[in-house]
Amino acid sequence: MSSQRMRGGSAAKGRSAPRAAARGVSGGRGVYLQKPKNDIYVGLLGVALGSLLLGCLFMVLYLAKYEFKLKAAAIPPALTAIA
Repeated sequence: MSSQRMRGGSAAKGRSAPRAAARGVSGGRGVYLQKPKNDIYVGLLGVALGSLLLGCLFMVLYLAKYEFKLKAAAIPPALTAIA
């Protein structure tokens, strides 16, 4: 047997290098996980984000109608009947 086969010489390194390059890693260490796929809950998060943004837009449009004045006018006290 040659020393390349026994000790994992250049022949073994030549075969593993394309696989490491295809994975995009240099050392080949770590845990490789499959990227999670989008499901219905990711879609619901998008719907929730869209409705929050739409609500903020409507709030700005509503406040623009009152020229962004937030102070309330003084309300006179309610009249009560004395019996």
